[in-house]
Amino acid sequence: MADKSTMITKGKEKYISSIRGLGGASAYYSCGAKGGMDVAVCLKGLKEALSESDWADRWEQAMR
Repeated sequence: MADKSTMITKGKEKYISSIRGLGGASAYYSCGAKGGMDVAVCLKGLKEALSESDWADRWEQAMR
């Protein structure tokens, strides 16, 4: 089993990759500013805007 430091580093890399995949921090923050269920609706909209290539890149990164 990996040590805590390795797990934290890997988790951070996945988190950053996911945020970038949704359009970056500014898009993520603007969704969060909406509050309540509007956050979920906004994030879903960001995901729907991704191309097939974007999804394939996210899948590839998750497999590492």
